[in-house]
Amino acid sequence: MTDQGLVATSNFILNILLARWLIPTEYGAFAVAYTIFIFLTTFHTSMLNEPMLVFGPGKYRYRISTYLRVILMGHWIFGLILCTLFFLTYLALLHFTRSPLTNLFLGLSLASPFILFQWLMRRACYIELQPRLAAFAGFCYMALTFIGALSLRYFESLGPTTTLFIMAIGSLFSGLLIFFKLEVHSNLEINREFILNVLRDHWRYGRWASGTSALAWIPGNLFMLFLPVWWGLEASAAYKAILNLILPMTNATTALVVILLPVLVSKKENPNFGRIVINVSGLIVLAATIYLLLLCVYGETIVYFLYKGNYSEYVGLLWLTGLIPIMGGLIAISWCALQALEVPNKIFLAHVTSSGVALTIGLLFVHAWGVRGAILGLLTAYIVTGTILVKMLAHYIQPSGLKIDNFEK
Repeated sequence: MTDQGLVATSNFILNILLARWLIPTEYGAFAVAYTIFIFLTTFHTSMLNEPMLVFGPGKYRYRISTYLRVILMGHWIFGLILCTLFFLTYLALLHFTRSPLTNLFLGLSLASPFILFQWLMRRACYIELQPRLAAFAGFCYMALTFIGALSLRYFESLGPTTTLFIMAIGSLFSGLLIFFKLEVHSNLEINREFILNVLRDHWRYGRWASGTSALAWIPGNLFMLFLPVWWGLEASAAYKAILNLILPMTNATTALVVILLPVLVSKKENPNFGRIVINVSGLIVLAATIYLLLLCVYGETIVYFLYKGNYSEYVGLLWLTGLIPIMGGLIAISWCALQALEVPNKIFLAHVTSSGVALTIGLLFVHAWGVRGAILGLLTAYIVTGTILVKMLAHYIQPSGLKIDNFEK
């Protein structure tokens, strides 16, 4: 929890500072560019990070160092592809338009491999049950990004692109710290058969997970791309500023899921599996409900304090926004449990439906009502996803134990 909290707090602070100090157009451009980055990184997460948390503590637990070296090889190949794609986008925008997004794609080209490197290495700590190491690396990341942001602000150089450079530097140093501590750099022999086995396992799992992650991206991020089309970059800035206020709760849920997944993997054949899932779900819903009440009571004060009076006209949306972490928590826990049971196709089917809702009803809401419509569309899609996932999970958790199907079917 400390690990996830430190990194999440770092990014939360950076977003708050940008929303305070940048004009809405610049902050909106940053939000749109980072949303595109998140979409492309879903494939990295699905093919590397998520399967690693499933197979690392299971099938490859006796060859962890060798396994992680293979994972890192895949990471740097993906990072090179992503770097090239962003750089080509930068050149195209530079040639054809003077968009506020142009320099941001150059920043993403340089920063994305290092940001993803840190994400991967922090997840690797949980395979070896070393969350303290991940937390220490998270502290280093927070310190570097905070010092970097204040320094650039002092020299009047803080902006969307330089923020990405700060994140890249902090990610590289914290990721290298874990890399050397876990001794992934050890000169271990990796035979071709082992690499092929890892590739087959990750493809078998990731082919469903990547599609699921891409679909899951749609409800939470699609509206960020369409708001500037119909309402301008200022609307994207306001949408991001309001969603920033639920980040502490959503990041806490993410932290719990990262810890919970290896546990559920080890308990998936245990009769207590269902009880663990139900207890954690109840905890998340209770915490998210309390968080909603705090937003409703102190929302106006929080917005004024964080944004120096900016975006105050959107305070009335906080009660609606605060419902999102409640459904998001149920989605995250159900997703985690179904991942542990190795049935990612079920998760995929749930997100097909919710993505359809976002692409139809959600976009109609955005076109009609702007930021309010985006919040309402996101909540609607989450309700649909959560309902389907909970029903699917209930099918596997039987009173007499677990009913596990082979997802290859």
